[in-house]
Amino acid sequence: MINRLSVTQKLVLSFVFVIIVGSILLSLPISHYVNSPETSYLDHLFNTVSMVCVTGLSVVPVSKAYNGLGQILSMLLMQTGGLGLVSLVAFSTYTLKNKLGLSDQDLLQSALSRDSQKDLKAYLFKVYKITFSIEAMASLVIMTDFIPRFGLGHGIFNSLFLAVSAFCNAGFDNLGSNSLQDYSTNPTINLAVAFLIMSGSLGFAVWIDLIQLMRRYIKDRPRNWKLAWRPFNNQSRLVLISTGCLLLGGTLLAWLLEMDNSKTIGTLNVWQQLLVSFFQTVTMRTAGFATISYTNADFSTNLLFMIQMIIGGGPGGTAGGIKVTTASIMFLLFKSELSGN
Repeated sequence: MINRLSVTQKLVLSFVFVIIVGSILLSLPISHYVNSPETSYLDHLFNTVSMVCVTGLSVVPVSKAYNGLGQILSMLLMQTGGLGLVSLVAFSTYTLKNKLGLSDQDLLQSALSRDSQKDLKAYLFKVYKITFSIEAMASLVIMTDFIPRFGLGHGIFNSLFLAVSAFCNAGFDNLGSNSLQDYSTNPTINLAVAFLIMSGSLGFAVWIDLIQLMRRYIKDRPRNWKLAWRPFNNQSRLVLISTGCLLLGGTLLAWLLEMDNSKTIGTLNVWQQLLVSFFQTVTMRTAGFATISYTNADFSTNLLFMIQMIIGGGPGGTAGGIKVTTASIMFLLFKSELSGN
């Protein structure tokens, strides 16, 4: 019966399966603290959906509701949501030296947002190498702050949890109920988490192009970066240029709108204001973290944040939204119409 389903139906069912199993496991007493807040199955179902769909919304904080086992399950749900159950199954199948049938390859191709099945296995393994490498490196950076703060065991675990959540653009943390507001001026946490969010939101195709660019530059040593930049495909160029413009413009606009607001960044120095503004611009593109309270932000600032949330990240990554490529093409079409081209 499953074989008769379309690719889209199989993808939807894979998410439904993970959500049902995950919500049941999180609702079990073994996943909770002894003195955790009173919750219902619907609370855990909501959290599970939010983790798998990497939205960052929750009705009960992870740090107050779930113990070590529950937080490990939360990490697995976020990682599954970010990478997709289909790709996880395919990765396990390939690792065990088995092969995928044509229908399964078609399903995997759709899950990875690939245009063709060429080198599908190699591409999948690159996706996982990039994911685990970036999460591992960033978590080591976060550990330099968290281990002195929380101790060795909790410092390592909290760093891994935050790294997985940030790379998958999930927006969950196990540090408290006010997101990352306690670390609003901490450059280590801000820059590491921002790097993870951007890494996941760029898209794996862009990362593969970037890695090839670095290898080509190291090997061939072209006279300038323009020569190395040329082999990039149009999508990678558009994602990188659009992302850079959005980050620069969003940071400056958020800073200008909030620089005199004493409830958000008005009492900070200029560099701290820019750091906070930059982090909000990064996280608003579907990550869900916060280092300020948005209830205290100006209406115009929140409107800017909403626009950024609609746009989201790049295609084939862990971010949501309509995608920066779609927004860029819409802008270019609008510009073309105005100029009569």
